[in-house]
Amino acid sequence: MGEEKNPAFLLYSLEEILKRFNNLVLLMVGDGPILEKLKNLALKLKIEKNVIFTGVIPHSKIPQYYQSADLFVFSSQTETQGIVILEAIASGLPVVALKDEAFKEMIIENKNGFLLKKASPKMFAKKVLEILKNPSVYKKFSSNSQKISSSFSEENQAKKLIKIYKTLLKT
Repeated sequence: MGEEKNPAFLLYSLEEILKRFNNLVLLMVGDGPILEKLKNLALKLKIEKNVIFTGVIPHSKIPQYYQSADLFVFSSQTETQGIVILEAIASGLPVVALKDEAFKEMIIENKNGFLLKKASPKMFAKKVLEILKNPSVYKKFSSNSQKISSSFSEENQAKKLIKIYKTLLKT
């Protein structure tokens, strides 16, 4: 939990979501320099009963956390690879995230989630609710997440690299 990951944005978004959908828990996985600040913000926003701060999770247990989730939300705009997005979609999770070039191929707008540019917490909450309150959208996004993630298999990634290398060798 660091400022660069923008986790406070998710707490403000949760505050908006809870105005319309109160049976929801935000699981915030990880540790970091602003963890206490985030816990205090949850108290200030009166959403502490709907937020679980897990702290550090052993890498071997991370898949269990994805499997227990219904949706993956992400507010960082400083990613280089978006590994957590790839892990989430491989787990069949729909995603709502702030737009970042690192995962433009992983989150296909209105296919397996939503990528929001310059969104407010209220706009972000609206997109989360659009998925959670509509079972057919949820099912479609979940299925599409798994399909999209398959294009990032080791074999497909190796093929992409070989293609790039061949292109570079020609120049």
